[in-house]
Amino acid sequence: MAKLLLAARQLVDEAAGRGEGHRFASALYALGESVASASGGGFFGLGNKISADERVILDGLKKLLRLP
Repeated sequence: MAKLLLAARQLVDEAAGRGEGHRFASALYALGESVASASGGGFFGLGNKISADERVILDGLKKLLRLP
């Protein structure tokens, strides 16, 4: 999966430019963050809904997609 995401980012960078590639990567990351925050935790909907394991995955995704 990581290779596929990296290839998609590179393809968008090459076809549409780095700015568009950054927007694409940011949208992918935002989607992942939305999914992670929609599931699980939080007491009565309060607090952090993203688990520690999900945070590790999101941090790895951010690094893979070369996001700040």
